[in-house]
Amino acid sequence: METAKTTREINPFLKAILWIFPPIYKAYMHFVFLTSKRVFYNYDSILKRYDDGKSILVAIWHQDVLLIPFAFRNYNVVTMVSKSDQGAIMALIVKRMGFIPVRGGSSMGGTEALAEVIDFIRSHDKIFFGVTVDGSRGPKYKVKKGIIAIAKESREPVYTVKACAKRTITLPTWDCTLIPLPFNEFAFFFGEPVEVPPEASPETIEVKRLETEAELMRLVRRSEKHFRGDGESGDYPGESKAVHYWTDMAGVDRPDEAQQPQHKDGEKG
Repeated sequence: METAKTTREINPFLKAILWIFPPIYKAYMHFVFLTSKRVFYNYDSILKRYDDGKSILVAIWHQDVLLIPFAFRNYNVVTMVSKSDQGAIMALIVKRMGFIPVRGGSSMGGTEALAEVIDFIRSHDKIFFGVTVDGSRGPKYKVKKGIIAIAKESREPVYTVKACAKRTITLPTWDCTLIPLPFNEFAFFFGEPVEVPPEASPETIEVKRLETEAELMRLVRRSEKHFRGDGESGDYPGESKAVHYWTDMAGVDRPDEAQQPQHKDGEKG
């Protein structure tokens, strides 16, 4: 009832976006992926962890919000949406796009504001939780503390992921959102996991926040060099590489209908 009320209160333009954008996004991204080469670097540990039935926390920059989530669309992607009125609209959009929204705090600070997200991860198996760690308003390339609080309380590691493409459109937004074009080539870079001890102090949380930010920025620098043709592109020594055209990741054809996350007692939730 609350969701329906929120939908009725928004203006007709936003309501049109609510119903039109998700199918357009999915149809366009399917076309982009089917016409493009995708290369995944250093993804082994994150994939093995998921296939072993464990949960994963994925940290990305907001500029990759169109490309990276779609690459994991068959992995029960769960994301946090704020409790604000705008968040209620976004929750409906996210759900129609095939992802699972969990209503968390409107800000990324502190464990109390993120209690719903943490409880969801704790009570479900095989969660693939993704979040834009510079938030919805920025500043760009600055990790907020929320993902570290979630990692601490859920006792799950944080994996950083960055994507790049040969041909994109960059929107004039605060985050420089990247729109991938069809008949393209993408590279996905996976960083080393950041472990946050459950007894982490505020000082340790800040250290882990900076560690996550530094790892993401390392991937940013790699992505910026990858398609320049200056000797930096191509394979990276000591890292795994997987190339895909028709599959999502790891050479495995995932079912189109991802199973819903299950409560640890075996019930779907």
